[in-house]
Amino acid sequence: MIIQFRRYQKSTDFDDFIGLVKEFDASLPAEEGRLEKAIDWYQTHFLSMDKNYISFVAHMERRGIVGFVIGDKRIERSELLPLQSTNPTYVNPEIDSTHIYVAGDSRGKGFGKMLLTTLIEDSRDVGHQVVVATAKVDNPSHSALYRALGFQSKLRNEEYSFSLKL
Repeated sequence: MIIQFRRYQKSTDFDDFIGLVKEFDASLPAEEGRLEKAIDWYQTHFLSMDKNYISFVAHMERRGIVGFVIGDKRIERSELLPLQSTNPTYVNPEIDSTHIYVAGDSRGKGFGKMLLTTLIEDSRDVGHQVVVATAKVDNPSHSALYRALGFQSKLRNEEYSFSLKL
């Protein structure tokens, strides 16, 4: 089995990715129109290669995509930090990795950890300072994944807030 952890490629990954979104939606309580909204959101942002998102997939030979992680790097005016006082370039200090999913039959093989590690390394390489994420209290596998990679956590209402300084 050969598996690659690489950036999303719209030309070859679109159908596999939509299949994973449908699988994820089927695992949630029924809600009218949610799948269509999710696919529309992913097509608008992630699948269109929106520059505000960095996206990686786990691609398995002869199977296609078995997982993905999306980092949201949108810049809010209040979060801008100058890189140098004489340089007008700014970087958002945080990457939000709230979108991570591995297909049910591929779980427990380390794919989620490798995807998140790839996102963390890429974020560090381009100058981001923190990766943040959230996980519902009733999702212990997500919480365990973030903790295993060194994220610090705080409990807020019904979810954990995680952060990792790079």
